[in-house]
Amino acid sequence: MNKVVYRMTRIILIAAFAMSSVSCGYLFGDKGVFRDDSEDYKRAPETARLQVPEGKDSQALQDIYRVPVIEESLVLDGEFEVPRPTPLVAGASDEIVRIQKLGQERWALVSMAPGQLWPQVRGFLNAAAVP
Repeated sequence: MNKVVYRMTRIILIAAFAMSSVSCGYLFGDKGVFRDDSEDYKRAPETARLQVPEGKDSQALQDIYRVPVIEESLVLDGEFEVPRPTPLVAGASDEIVRIQKLGQERWALVSMAPGQLWPQVRGFLNAAAVP
């Protein structure tokens, strides 16, 4: 009895393996039902522009995503070094307030939480009689 069960189990396993290996080629792969089409755009041929008959409106056929023309004049001749930006956080613990500037714009950078800073600013403005 054990030999019969063993042979039947072995036959079923071999048949299942054969069917799964054949069906994987049918289901997956280049010609399968569930083929990977993520790279198809690389092999797609470029088609000619659609010609609209005279007198018809072609406004709906405009390019959705236009590729901008790159101007060569934007590239400077010669070598130059881009300056490193100043960090926005205070470096030392005693440096709580820093004045930052960019062009003509200036602002104060305070390394405190807004909940801790705002009562102090409000007290200063009240003491200076600034509404």
